[in-house]
Amino acid sequence: MVAIDDALCLIAFGLASAFAKVLSGKVSGGLADMIVSPLWELLGPLLLGSAVVYEIIGPFCTKMAITKAGEVGGAVSATSE
Repeated sequence: MVAIDDALCLIAFGLASAFAKVLSGKVSGGLADMIVSPLWELLGPLLLGSAVVYEIIGPFCTKMAITKAGEVGGAVSATSE
């Protein structure tokens, strides 16, 4: 529960700081830059984190699932003999 609360606070802080940059004038350009800049600051780390988790934890979870399937009795074959 605490981790969810912390995550929500980090997201809210990220949104607030991104929009504060827009309002303070640190983002130059038109309306598109004002919209894209906060989105990039939020989605960039999210995509990077997802890629890292997918590459590091994904193979480990797949290996664990295959191992557990083998312990239970293996995969069910669709071919009949």
